[in-house]
Amino acid sequence: MTTKLSWSKGIFSGHYKIFDTGKQLGSLTDKPFSRTTKARFNGKEYLFRNTGFFNQYTEITDCSDNRVIGGIHYSSWRSKAVVSVNGRKYSWKYDNVWGTQWSLWDSGKAC
Repeated sequence: MTTKLSWSKGIFSGHYKIFDTGKQLGSLTDKPFSRTTKARFNGKEYLFRNTGFFNQYTEITDCSDNRVIGGIHYSSWRSKAVVSVNGRKYSWKYDNVWGTQWSLWDSGKAC
């Protein structure tokens, strides 16, 4: 099953609202010049920590217990990625050139 996600934000804002078919699922708060982003999905808080420069990877941490629950491995152009969360893999890609719409689907594979 494919989930179509989109986001919106103000022009100079670092606060993103994440939507699935018009319903807000969560939010991201990005700070300029920081390698971390705070997120809130379904009432839970997460921390996304970026590492690497050419071969970027994002580590996903559950803030309730500071446990790493997964990560994001990006393609070389960062237009696609594989998201691993709690032993499950999901494929992710941009659906438009502005990067405001994405598709996310269960690849059906365990890590």
